[in-house]
Amino acid sequence: MVFGALAAAISVAALIYFLKTEDRGKARVYAGIILAAAFVFRMATFHFIKGYETDIGCFTGWADAAYKLGLSGFYGGVGFADYPPGYIYVLYLTGFVADIFNIDTASVLYNFILKLPSMAADILTAVVIYKFAKTKVSGNKAVALCAIYAFNPMVYLTSALWGQVDSVFALLIVGAMILLHNKKHILSACCYALALLVKPQALVLFPVYIFYIISFIKNGGVKAVKTAALSAVSGVALFFALLIPFSAGRGFLWVFELYYSTLSSYPYATLNAPNLYGMIGANGANITGTLYSVWSFGFILLICVLAAVVYFKNDGGIFASGSLLISGMYVLAAKMHERYIFPVFALMILMTVISGKKYPAVIGAVFSVTTFMACSRVLNLSVAGESPWIGADEIWFIVISAINVAAFVVLTYLMLKGEKHEQ
Repeated sequence: MVFGALAAAISVAALIYFLKTEDRGKARVYAGIILAAAFVFRMATFHFIKGYETDIGCFTGWADAAYKLGLSGFYGGVGFADYPPGYIYVLYLTGFVADIFNIDTASVLYNFILKLPSMAADILTAVVIYKFAKTKVSGNKAVALCAIYAFNPMVYLTSALWGQVDSVFALLIVGAMILLHNKKHILSACCYALALLVKPQALVLFPVYIFYIISFIKNGGVKAVKTAALSAVSGVALFFALLIPFSAGRGFLWVFELYYSTLSSYPYATLNAPNLYGMIGANGANITGTLYSVWSFGFILLICVLAAVVYFKNDGGIFASGSLLISGMYVLAAKMHERYIFPVFALMILMTVISGKKYPAVIGAVFSVTTFMACSRVLNLSVAGESPWIGADEIWFIVISAINVAAFVVLTYLMLKGEKHEQ
C-alpha cells in the first residue's frame, strides 16, 4: 500500500505540474525523465515483495518446464497450465537464462528476471500513450498522460509487486486498438492475435472489430471487404503459426479446449473483483445452478449492445467501446478476477486524448483506486500465508464494489450522451 500510494502521489504531482507549466519545448525530455523514473522506481522496489505466491510459483514452474521439456512437450508434461501459449514463449526464455547462468529460482535475481517483461511492458505502454497523445494534444499534456499511466498505483502493483503479466497483455491490447484507429488493419489483427495468445480475456474486445468492420465496409465497399478479409486471415495465420511448436501430438482443437477450460474453471460470482456481485456480498459465491449465471449472461448481451451504440456515437469509438466492454464485463459479468479490468486504465487515457473530455480519465482513476485497494489486500493476504480471499461481508469491499458499479453507470450515461465528430 505504501509504495502504491507513493506511485499515486507522483502521478498526481506530475499531472498538476505538466498541465500548468508553459515550457512546451522540452516535452520529450520530460517524458524521458518520467519514463526513466518509473522504471527506476520499479527496479528499486520490486524485491520488497516476491509476488503473489500462486502466480509466482506457476510462472517459475512453467519457465523451467518450457525450457527443459521444450515447447512441444510443455502442455503434456507440466501437469497444470491454464495459460495459452503466448506468454509461455517469454517464460521459455526465462527458463533458458536461469539454466544457462545457473540462477537460483529463490533468488532476487530470478524474481527480477521473472518480473522484468511486465515492468518493461509498463514503460513501453507509457511510451505508446505519449507518442499517440502528442499527435493529438500539447506536448505537456502528453507527458502528463504518460506519467499518469507510468505511475498508476495499480499498474505498478501488478507488475513490480504482484508479478503478473497483465502489463504485457495491456501493451498488446493498446497496440491493437491504436493500430486499428490508425487504419493499420493487418498489423492490428496480428497484434490482437498476440493478445489473444497471452490471455483469453482479449475475447472481450472482439466486438470492437465487428463494429469497425461494419462501419469500414459500409463506407468502403468491395475494397474494404478485401482489406478486412486479408487482415482477418493475417491475424488467424499468425495465431495458428505460433501454436505449431506446442501442437505436436495434439488435436487441432486443443487450444480452444484450453480456453474453454480456463474460462469455465472458476464458477464464482466474483473472485475478489469489486463489482455488482461484490456489492451484494457474493464474493466467492458458487454460481452453479443460481440466478447469478442468468444475470451474467443477460448483462453480457446488454454490454455488447451498449458498446455498439457507444462505438457509433462517440469520438474515438474504438477506445470508447473498448473501455465500456472491459469495464462493463468487469462490473456486471460473473467470474471476474480482481485484475481483469487492467487494460481499461490505458484505453480510457486514449479515449480522453481522442474525445478531449476529462471524464474518461477521472473514471479510469476511480477504477484504478478501487482495483488497487482490492488487489493490495489480496496480495497482502498471500504474502502473509493466508487464504487470498476478501471476506464477502467486509464493509470496505462492499463499498468499493458499489463505487465501481456507480462509476460504470456514470461512464455509460456519459458515453451514450457523446457526440461523434470523427471516426
